[in-house]
Amino acid sequence: MNRLNRLALACFSVLLLLGVIGANAASASEFEAESYPAHLEGAQVSGEPFILETEAGTLECATFTATGEQSANAESVELSPAAAECKAFGFLGVGIHFNGCKLRPRAGGNIASHKWNATVDVVCPVNKAILVTAATCEFDIPSQNGIGGVTLDVETSFPNPAIKFTFNSTITVNVTKDGFGCPFSGTGHKKGTWKGSIRISAWDILKKVIIKWWVK
Repeated sequence: MNRLNRLALACFSVLLLLGVIGANAASASEFEAESYPAHLEGAQVSGEPFILETEAGTLECATFTATGEQSANAESVELSPAAAECKAFGFLGVGIHFNGCKLRPRAGGNIASHKWNATVDVVCPVNKAILVTAATCEFDIPSQNGIGGVTLDVETSFPNPAIKFTFNSTITVNVTKDGFGCPFSGTGHKKGTWKGSIRISAWDILKKVIIKWWVK
């Protein structure tokens, strides 16, 4: 093969690669609502509570909710979490302070009928983190991106269409206080696992009617 032919082949390969990349970018999955703006709202699923497992034990709450707004088709949405009546490591009255931090799920590829994989980011204001206080224990969940182990199940049946977010996701926690009786093995960055499910529905602008919300 002469030099001219090799150059032509190289150029063709580059164009082919760019075409593949462009096609993949164009086919990125998106969250879509029946109408905009859409109000997003939901809670942990009964029997599948949204929990955090750590080396010290499990953090769980009687209620865990998330809300957000969506104004157009998008690869990701931002959800503001809230929790109440929490317990962890044998301690009751555990405090969770979200400090303006949000969860940003990002739709991935289609893996089965009405099912997609996804990632989630923890997005916090500068110098802020999700803070958890449990008696003599204290830790935070800082901003972090691309957390895997998330699946999306699009539930299309009326009257309650929704997307169910299921987590089996490894995250980073930062233990800042390990006092007497706290079961952590010292302070510093450690791994934890989010598990459980959150079901989110979309509502119309007046927040009176549930509308269709899906991934495509």
